[in-house]
Amino acid sequence: MMASRKRTGLNDRPVTPNLKQKGLKALDRQMLSYIVPPIIFPVRGLPGFCAPRMQYAETLKEPMLEVKRKAVLPRELRRIRASALTGDKKYGSVMDVLQIVYGQDFGAILKDYVDTHQEELYKKGIMPDSLFIRLGGIGKPYIETNYDQPSKAFFLDVVVDCLLDGEHYQKCVSFYIRYKMSFCAMDPRCFLWEIGLYRSDADDELRDTNRTKADGNLLPKITAAKYDEIVDDLLENYNPEALDAPRPVDVYKIADGMKLAVHELLIPDYNILGQLHFWPGTIEHLDKDGSKKVSRANSLDIFINKLSCSTMVAKRSSLAHEIGHLFCSRMFELLQIMAGNKHGAVVNKRKKQPKGADIPKELESQPSKFSGHLLLPRRTALPFVEEYIRKLGGHASPKQMEAIVRKVMDTFQVSRQMATLRLKDFGYDVAKGVNRYVDGHYVPAYGTSNGEWKNGVDYIIEHKAVFELYFDDAQFRQVIDTGRFVFVENHLCLADRRYIRMGAVQKMGSPRVWLTDYARNHIDECCLAFRERGVSLHRYYDGVLNREICKRVVDYRYDPMRTREENIQLMDEYARITDGLPSGFGQTVKYHMNRVGVRPGDLAEEMELDPKMVQYFRKELEPVVGILPPKEEDASKNKNHLTKRSVVTMALLMHLMPDWSDHLLEQAHYILDRSDREEKVWWVTLKTSYMCAIEEINATFRKLGITALTSKFPENSAA
Repeated sequence: MMASRKRTGLNDRPVTPNLKQKGLKALDRQMLSYIVPPIIFPVRGLPGFCAPRMQYAETLKEPMLEVKRKAVLPRELRRIRASALTGDKKYGSVMDVLQIVYGQDFGAILKDYVDTHQEELYKKGIMPDSLFIRLGGIGKPYIETNYDQPSKAFFLDVVVDCLLDGEHYQKCVSFYIRYKMSFCAMDPRCFLWEIGLYRSDADDELRDTNRTKADGNLLPKITAAKYDEIVDDLLENYNPEALDAPRPVDVYKIADGMKLAVHELLIPDYNILGQLHFWPGTIEHLDKDGSKKVSRANSLDIFINKLSCSTMVAKRSSLAHEIGHLFCSRMFELLQIMAGNKHGAVVNKRKKQPKGADIPKELESQPSKFSGHLLLPRRTALPFVEEYIRKLGGHASPKQMEAIVRKVMDTFQVSRQMATLRLKDFGYDVAKGVNRYVDGHYVPAYGTSNGEWKNGVDYIIEHKAVFELYFDDAQFRQVIDTGRFVFVENHLCLADRRYIRMGAVQKMGSPRVWLTDYARNHIDECCLAFRERGVSLHRYYDGVLNREICKRVVDYRYDPMRTREENIQLMDEYARITDGLPSGFGQTVKYHMNRVGVRPGDLAEEMELDPKMVQYFRKELEPVVGILPPKEEDASKNKNHLTKRSVVTMALLMHLMPDWSDHLLEQAHYILDRSDREEKVWWVTLKTSYMCAIEEINATFRKLGITALTSKFPENSAA
């Protein structure tokens, strides 16, 4: 029989939470507000605790581990809690809590069980012909449980693969150790209830495949259909009119129905969008006069940062995200509180997670997906989009999809990013090329020839990633070294007039260049494809798409997709310029300046040189040895000397094609050393980015840790 538990004087008042099984109804505000800091399972040598007493039982009716505890002084309790999770680890998994905080030794527990339950193992068919059974070794334990359980009595299994030694042979057997994680005030402890043989097909609630599984961090493994099911149930209870017709979901009404307190404050940290407190504490914010103020925060209080959420759309998104934390992260956060981990008391929605943040990726990704499903429920948003596309004839081009995204934004009061991601969830592949935000700007909409996208493949790339990929991928280097692809609108596109258009140069160094409408609607025909790896990491995609494009890179001037007359005309034009390049550095500079219409004063201003030096360069047939410094590093001290950097800057400011920039370097008697990282970056820039503005190139160089060519940067670039 279970021994009676004595109260310790900590929160002795009775708790009667109103718990239900489904969704957030399993989470009760009153119950959470009564949770007290846990009394940690004894670690050997710590004062104030009794040793644990093991009792094995045949059924779940009696606990198998009982912990007797004594009252602990707050100071001592804080010391134990602070040392619970050691090192730099901020968050603890179930294994961390069981082993570090509660001192569980699975090997010792199973060894004791095997030694004392020989007859029971024989009856279950484990080595019945052996005179003895011993535990020979154990494998790495893992967690198995489901998420659809009430918070006050959460059961989980630690499954361990064991090697049993018999009299004549060995056998591999899996055991489970069932724990009860108690998150309520009366039992802030961990109980060991049952040990038994593990069977994955057993008729057991924790192994029921129809229930939502949880991982080792007690975060749910949620499918897209499960998100829709949770959202529909939530809206039917708190905002049913949102399911009747396309309209904005009233998240404030939902929060009010769930008894959640929502506050809008001026939080100094601009990176924080919203904040949810799982544990009573304080929050620092700004008063109306700008002075700092500290206010009390109760459990389940939600705070929206008015500094970073200036629009109603941003506030609605942040509130929906924090509600998502209650559905998706509550067991994980309660586990942290149970372990005495202060990081579990508060969760923040941030614009960008801090470097080195030791959090499971699902902790933020799941609430983000939840907020999209909540603000754009499938039952109303999908028919709305289908009707709009039906009016367009059943197909939408990338430009038309942009209009649909704007319509969804206005109707449901959501952000552009959320509307686009939700359209992808609905199965519209064309939305994958819409509203892509890269390098601080939105890329114009683009799509494939047939509207279909290969899974995990995309056609845009960050400017910085072009250089990083060139350093790491030999195949990509071979393609770039042809000089056939140019970086335009964050695509690496074939340098062809069918795909690229160039307008009048409004300012020296800043050309107007863009993809043609044909190229944007046939992006797979003209641009390199990449395999996506996270948000900004890419890998070169050596698939059929790129092989078809690279077949046309045999001759820089000849394209088999053109007619013979078109090829002859373009080859003649290219030959006229290339063959007409004069010898001598000064004459070459003068030729290109006259061809593109650049005045010496403008070029000198952009290069940050004395105008007399540009005039001097133009007059010389070839550089005079006397004005060239013996070493490049000495030349960097005097900008008026002709250095490799000066020649590269000059070529990029005049937007010379790769062959022409190579010729200019040759006339200056320079060869770029590609074993040097900086000069390798210059090489890639001359091959791919000669149509970019010098400000954009400087910003990319700074990200790569390379000295900028000039002192000019984009206006929105941080200094």
